[in-house]
Amino acid sequence: MLALKQNHETFYDQVTNQFNFREDSYSQHLDKGHGRSEIRTCKVIHELNWIDEKENWKGIKSIIKITSERIIGDSRTTQNRYYISSLQADAAYFNQAIRTHWGIENQLHWQLDVGFAEDYNTTRNSQAAQNLAVVRKIALNILKADKTSKASIKAKRKMAGWNHKFLLTLIANKNF
Repeated sequence: MLALKQNHETFYDQVTNQFNFREDSYSQHLDKGHGRSEIRTCKVIHELNWIDEKENWKGIKSIIKITSERIIGDSRTTQNRYYISSLQADAAYFNQAIRTHWGIENQLHWQLDVGFAEDYNTTRNSQAAQNLAVVRKIALNILKADKTSKASIKAKRKMAGWNHKFLLTLIANKNF
């Protein structure tokens, strides 16, 4: 699955318009927790003979629309996202697969933000920013692989900075 962005203007417009007329599969899922509700609606189109320039999208078998409606108290927000896929699956499958993907992405981002204060990084050089992001992810994997301490990622980072022996234990770990 690939997210369809608006930079593919003609194709994006075709896709968004098609969901006004058809859908081959439909699924809806409700999540509640942490004082909010989210309703995720998935619609899938498998019949794709309407796509102009189909040769530019080899292997495409499905177009997916996810509508996320978040309700927090009296506030409601709605967001539509579109995907293309080489899979011929139903809406329930895509709804779960996309949710799982974003759950993994959100968890990784949260760990990098809380454990490494990544959102506060002000590196301006794009090459340096990419290099630092790679180093942070390597460090995160090393810290997550450590089973000698039940401390949080942030606490393990501090311990490694204060305790040379603990740092060497992390680096010598063969589980990462």
